[in-house]
Amino acid sequence: MIQPAKLLRTALVTAVLSTVCVVSASAASVGVGTVNTDALRLRDEASTSATVLGTASKGDTVVVLEDAGNGWYKVDYKSVEGYMSGEYLNVSAKADVTIGYGLVQSQGSPLNVRSGPGTSYGKVTSLNNGAVVNIVLDPIFIFGYCGEALSGTTGAAVATVIGQFCGAGAAIFFNLKKNPDIQISFRGFRPSGEAIRRIYVVGLPSIAMQCVGSVMTFFMNQILMAFSATAVAVFGVYFKLQSFVFMPIFGLNNGMVPIISYNYGARDPRRVKKTIKLAITYAECIMLIGFCVFQFAPGLLLNLFAASDAMRTIGIPALRIICPHFLLAGIGIVLGSVFQALGNGVYSLIISVCRQLVVLIPVAWLLSRTGNVNMVWWAFLIAEVVSVTLSLVFMARINKNIIAPMQNA
Repeated sequence: MIQPAKLLRTALVTAVLSTVCVVSASAASVGVGTVNTDALRLRDEASTSATVLGTASKGDTVVVLEDAGNGWYKVDYKSVEGYMSGEYLNVSAKADVTIGYGLVQSQGSPLNVRSGPGTSYGKVTSLNNGAVVNIVLDPIFIFGYCGEALSGTTGAAVATVIGQFCGAGAAIFFNLKKNPDIQISFRGFRPSGEAIRRIYVVGLPSIAMQCVGSVMTFFMNQILMAFSATAVAVFGVYFKLQSFVFMPIFGLNNGMVPIISYNYGARDPRRVKKTIKLAITYAECIMLIGFCVFQFAPGLLLNLFAASDAMRTIGIPALRIICPHFLLAGIGIVLGSVFQALGNGVYSLIISVCRQLVVLIPVAWLLSRTGNVNMVWWAFLIAEVVSVTLSLVFMARINKNIIAPMQNA
């Protein structure tokens, strides 16, 4: 939940709602090809020794971009460009088409980013309307504009619940009224035990990870309450501020997961490894920026919440002590999504539980026994060290059992 000062919130929401996406390409000779063999490989160069990017089945269609010579065509297959042997393609409907520039604007309505060129492709991400409502209502309730009974943490909770209901209502409305691809009807509906089982096999790790976060917050609040309500408030402010750092990483993961899964299915370990390396590099760059802001300007961050002197006294050292764990968290978050992309979501669940419950809470409690609230914040770094160590161990196992065999296949 992102909750900065009022003006910053308004500016951020306005910027997000007026997002402009520009897509460009160049002129190309376009045709349509149909695969006439059982399995035709898509390669990154016009050679049988080139790396395999994917495999098309008999009857699949591809977009022919150009004649590459020597019996090869440059094609686009499922949004991946590469080369296919013309011997196994029935090419028809050739035409010269100029592909120019397109401008997509979302101003107030949800914008879905999809994994391929069409509304039938999976949605990568979209703006959450509930978050917008939450951001608008938070200052109204928290600062007591709706009465003392709905101020403070109670107001924040009410704003969250209202935001969730609004988000759910908006999602139902847009899908029923504005999305022609989804037709929801309970006529003839029959529950399928097998379908439900498969859904929960995939979804349970994510459900559990969401629950773990809530449980961790509850216990941390209990530990910090032994010091003062201000310490609890600082913890809440930290969570709101760190969302600015972590949200881009989560967005990066949303783009990374389908790329890894696709190349895993295509048996291309080179692209799987390259994607992981790039994702970790970008994540660490984002985390480094977050670390610098928290380390060198904690007072400015707290000023966004009109922090009192007491809150600044606790909050400034707290942000400086906690932020080094950002540099480790980038690796852990990316690797957690890698495990899910390669079908090992249980690893992600184990890491999340260890980080937020098994390690963080006991260590925070033990450090709280020193009577110094600043010692409690070190629990975040200790938990992250354990989390990253586990992630690297699991990654080594994934590399040995899943990625390495692809290289030898």
